[in-house]
Amino acid sequence: MVNASQNIQNNDYCPFNQGFWQWVLQTPLAMAIEDGSRKISYGELGATIGNLSALIQSRASANSSGQPSQFVAVLANHSAEVITGIVAAVVAGKAYLPLDPSQPEARLLAITESLQPGIIIADAANQQRAEALALAAHASGVVMAVLSVELPNGGDARATAPFSPQQIEKHLPAYALTTSGTTGTPKIIVHSRASMMRSTGHYLADLNISQSDKIALALPCSYTPAVFCIFGALYSGATLCVFDIKAGSTTDLIRWIESSQVSLLYSTATLFRRVINTAECVEQLVSLRDIHVVGEPLFTSDVALYQQNFSQHFTVHNGLGTSETACLTRFQINAGTELTGSQVPVGRPYDDVSLRLIDESGADVAEGEPGELVVMCDNFAQGYWGQPKLSAEKFKPVPEQPGSVAYYTGDRAQMLADGNLLYLGRGDTQIKLNGQRIELAEIEATLVVHPSVGNAAVSFNPSLEPAQIIAFAATALTADELRKFLAQRLPHYMVPSHFVCMDALPLNASGKVDRKALSEWQFSPNMAESGAIETPASMLELRVLNCFRDVLKKDLHVNSNFFVEGGDSFKAIELALELENAISAPVNISVLIEAPTPKLLTQAIEGLLYQGHSGVIASLHNKKAVDDAPGKSPKAMICLPGLFGDAFSFRAVVDRFQDDMPIYAMEYPGFEKLGRPMETLEDVVQICFDEIQDVYPVGDIVLVCYSLGGVIGFELCRRLAEAGRPVDSLVLLDCYTPKSIKRKYLLDSVREPLKAIYKKVVGRQDEFNAVFSRHDHLNRILTKAVYKYKPQPQQLTKALLVIATAERSVTVDYQQWWHLIRGEFKTCRIACDHLGLITKQHAPQVCEEMIRHLPESLPEGASPEPA
Repeated sequence: MVNASQNIQNNDYCPFNQGFWQWVLQTPLAMAIEDGSRKISYGELGATIGNLSALIQSRASANSSGQPSQFVAVLANHSAEVITGIVAAVVAGKAYLPLDPSQPEARLLAITESLQPGIIIADAANQQRAEALALAAHASGVVMAVLSVELPNGGDARATAPFSPQQIEKHLPAYALTTSGTTGTPKIIVHSRASMMRSTGHYLADLNISQSDKIALALPCSYTPAVFCIFGALYSGATLCVFDIKAGSTTDLIRWIESSQVSLLYSTATLFRRVINTAECVEQLVSLRDIHVVGEPLFTSDVALYQQNFSQHFTVHNGLGTSETACLTRFQINAGTELTGSQVPVGRPYDDVSLRLIDESGADVAEGEPGELVVMCDNFAQGYWGQPKLSAEKFKPVPEQPGSVAYYTGDRAQMLADGNLLYLGRGDTQIKLNGQRIELAEIEATLVVHPSVGNAAVSFNPSLEPAQIIAFAATALTADELRKFLAQRLPHYMVPSHFVCMDALPLNASGKVDRKALSEWQFSPNMAESGAIETPASMLELRVLNCFRDVLKKDLHVNSNFFVEGGDSFKAIELALELENAISAPVNISVLIEAPTPKLLTQAIEGLLYQGHSGVIASLHNKKAVDDAPGKSPKAMICLPGLFGDAFSFRAVVDRFQDDMPIYAMEYPGFEKLGRPMETLEDVVQICFDEIQDVYPVGDIVLVCYSLGGVIGFELCRRLAEAGRPVDSLVLLDCYTPKSIKRKYLLDSVREPLKAIYKKVVGRQDEFNAVFSRHDHLNRILTKAVYKYKPQPQQLTKALLVIATAERSVTVDYQQWWHLIRGEFKTCRIACDHLGLITKQHAPQVCEEMIRHLPESLPEGASPEPA
């Protein structure tokens, strides 16, 4: 039997073939691979690999130089088939190149054209793609034979195919992996068999892997840890358990670990963090004896949670490695591990690894100082395939050691006093902002200390004006909460300008945080994409825009980004208050982060206030206060606006009552979206009636009308009475009578003074003109419907007419209301102009008159004192 813990590196030949074949012959019934419900024994796997490797040796095509290609591409889904293809290539004396089926065709073609594999092995799901890829590569002079890999469905578990494992010299290539390149061309990294067995040997020795282990293959085969998992398991006689992390959730992974009784898991820090945060109970992970974490920084907050719940059952290894070097360091963590700082060290280097930390001049840094990490090792990749210039930049000779090569990682690290290495991230994670040096990794480490932050990533965007730090967090917290949390722990200049809160950070194919995707996060530009300044599309959008302007003290536009224009967490609070006062919009920080421009925020507010009613009726009350009131109001207030149909023009008037009763306001522009007829006033009233019946089907109604809305409200009283819902009270705020509309309103000369009055409230003339023009068609429809209306007197329970006494350009004949309204009818006068009645200045007096004249119609909690 093979002793898996022996030093498998001290040999002129790669020992994997012999080691694997011993298990095939001596324990053919033992399980080699478990892939879902499929279980493949060592005997079955050996038989398939023996046949496939013989086929590989007989079918290898020559490359462009006329020599047989050393490489075999494997295009297969994450399954037992991809493992079989990989191992068959190695057993046949070739080097495997795993191709990710999720990659685009152009990228796969670029890789195969560069490396020129002589064979491409595919599973059934990717057979046609492999054939198409081979055909496309052939046009560039690359000849690839296409082979299929098929595993038996069961049967004889013994290897019957004649097979004699070759002794392969360890300097020959074993595998090739690809990483992204800064120029857009993938970097191809080729490792020898000595390199493969060196890293596999460290994995076996670190964890003392034996035949009884069940090793998870959860990370993609295009990722370095898959090398250790595959060859470590099959060299040791252990079982390799397959789980596709890209296709399953964290919960699925945990359930799979439990059901498959997995003992060893190789994981990214992100995945580890999700597992220990998601596991419902310790028993779900009790089969594990170790989780090996690589690829990303591990934080002390992660270790604290692990030690609290899981350290009695399994250990954790944190380590450092690169695609170019494979494993370099390891750090074991258990219940007794004591840590300081926010980040976990990656440990001490292996005996065959030498590390240097250098400064920008190439000199060694002072003891304890951070620097770029330089690696020297007997066996690692010697460069990038087909990229000599890049290879010369990253792989350099060591003058004092002839024949040796050092790899310049571009990563930053720090050697701690105890001899453990602390990984600080890529060299570009240290920035200089406003004269201050900032480690982005420190911000990330501080963020994940918060118990409600599942994961975090921080990037720097110098293209913004000014340049800004952006934090991405997997959390339900608001940006304001995260800002306050960091402000208590970091200097103010390290607190990010932007916070993006999301359910989960995006991951790349390796299971690590996809920092490239985050770096490309698009924030809304100040202007529309066309380059032209967009004008507000509605009165609501115009009001939201003016709130932005009031808070940021800038002349902004509807696509201006709140955060880019200088907004921070404190200004966001101020904006929320402005919006609450202006339009009763309950906007919190998270809404603002998702919709940081007036245009986007208006869309979000419409969803909050219109309650799914297509922008026809808005809710202006404090829903929580009204719902939680000990005795709910038996009445609702329904508001009918005047010209433009702006529901939020009532904001100042209803402020007194918003905590005490349901309040709804019609938004006439939404009527057109319904596609219903509006030829007559009765048509318009029917729309109002249907909306009221929808939002407030039972209970008394106080109807508050303004300007043109008085005529609509008068007829609505009749329609409600016909339905058995007589209006409790009708309030007319300086409302035009039908007779006044008929005489004056349709004259175009009236529109200009009216626009001038509204402009005082809503802002710039050009923007108001744009909104006015968009609504002009609807305004004419409404006024013509009123013009054709022939009102008939009706009996009302109570009515109040509030008259604005200031001089006006349009004469209103209020006397007609006395002829139309039968019943208790009161009047009062307020010294202001027509528009003044609904402004903050005079609205309190309007409310006081309403409460004084209609005490039984309004809630008891409404105070007659001005708010």
